[in-house]
Amino acid sequence: MVLIVFSSSPSASFKPNKSLTFKFNTSWVKHLLHYATLLPPFDDSSLVDSKQVIGCTARVWLQAEMDEEGKMRFAANNNSEITKGFYFCLVLVLDDALPEEVLQVKTGILLSLSVGLSGA
Repeated sequence: MVLIVFSSSPSASFKPNKSLTFKFNTSWVKHLLHYATLLPPFDDSSLVDSKQVIGCTARVWLQAEMDEEGKMRFAANNNSEITKGFYFCLVLVLDDALPEEVLQVKTGILLSLSVGLSGA
């Protein structure tokens, strides 16, 4: 298994089977903008208040479902290309994980990505 690697190398007990590697420097924005183009299309019928992430400065929608094999499936959309790049990273890492693996992800890994969480 491979750990998603960012410049701060956050520690988490969940080791995803997919990886992204880049350093937070001048090129990280380019990476995020590229990742935003890779986020799968989000069904417009899912752009509803119940799927909107509260507390984000960008308008963000997140859909999480469990498939017939018991694995989590995630989709995300928002109105900011950079934020969309962050969500691509999260969807890439968490999609196809078991629910208990998703629950093992610590907010510290998200804090290191600067996705707007407060506390750990």
